[in-house]
Amino acid sequence: MLTRGRLVGDAARADPRLRQAHDDVPRLPARLAGDRPVRDRRLAKEPAQRFRSARALFATIAV
Repeated sequence: MLTRGRLVGDAARADPRLRQAHDDVPRLPARLAGDRPVRDRRLAKEPAQRFRSARALFATIAV
């Protein structure tokens, strides 16, 4: 190609389902960082890293 690159980009990266499954969770502004550990654990990609139940989540945020 004349541009020596792709004009459109990687089609797989354009699919929101693949991005949701593989991309990192976006970071919120610093002013909202207070509950970042809880939010990151709720949105974890790996099931083993998530809260095992709503009760476990409640026990964490009720402290």
